[in-house]
Amino acid sequence: MIPARPLTPEVEALLARREERGLERLRHAGYEPASPWPGREDHPWSVRCACGAVRVSTLRRVEGGEPCRACWNSEHPAALGASAGAGGQ
Repeated sequence: MIPARPLTPEVEALLARREERGLERLRHAGYEPASPWPGREDHPWSVRCACGAVRVSTLRRVEGGEPCRACWNSEHPAALGASAGAGGQ
């Protein structure tokens, strides 16, 4: 196995900027991190919604409008009852 080389200061700075930008984008979408930055926008990340619910999603999905299930369920209670009581119809 080839040992990993230490990161150069330039690469460390680039990674820090990516993390900072990822956190900004997450907060802009209405969420807070519940775990450390995963390193990429398409990697799973535990995030906390403003309602307090924690879920695992990706930054890409959150920015794309994927709703918090807890918020969606509280805003659409009829949809929950309709699907449970429809009997498959």
